[in-house]
Amino acid sequence: MGNFRTVKIKLKMKKYLQYLLIGLSVTLCAPNVYGQLGGQHIYEFLSLPSSGRVTALGGSVISIMDDDISLAYHNPASLNSEMHNRLSFNHNFHLADISNGYFAFGRHLPKWGITTHAAINYIDYGEFVAADDRDVVSGTFDAGETAIVVGASKRMNERIVLGANFKTVFSRFENYNSTGLVA
Repeated sequence: MGNFRTVKIKLKMKKYLQYLLIGLSVTLCAPNVYGQLGGQHIYEFLSLPSSGRVTALGGSVISIMDDDISLAYHNPASLNSEMHNRLSFNHNFHLADISNGYFAFGRHLPKWGITTHAAINYIDYGEFVAADDRDVVSGTFDAGETAIVVGASKRMNERIVLGANFKTVFSRFENYNSTGLVA
């Protein structure tokens, strides 16, 4: 009777060891598994430049402290008192009825010594034909993504400025919707 129990326990241990090895191999191989075909990240439109100036800088915003409110989207610490009541609007037309844009407004609050901004970043992918695997057309649908951005900065001393952006992102593709928060 004792040997039977020992064999039964060894079989259970062997089964658990197999599950553990499978789990470890899946976990260790996970960095090579991509759930986003065609891209590396979700909400890729957030990396699009907010203005022609940012595009001309190669999409990398260096620490520029002037009155261009569109720079705050990429670097919220660039917000400063010169951006008080500044407005920025940018719209781009791409091929295949795709367009994107950016709208921002800045406000300096001298009582607290902070500068804030609010912005909307959007992309519209146009209209698509809805069809099944047999090419039976069932209508059309549109797709697009939008980010609502709120940011602020405060100068701590002559050389240090703290800034932060908070983005609420909405995405819609046919019947599929998602919402995300980005800081």
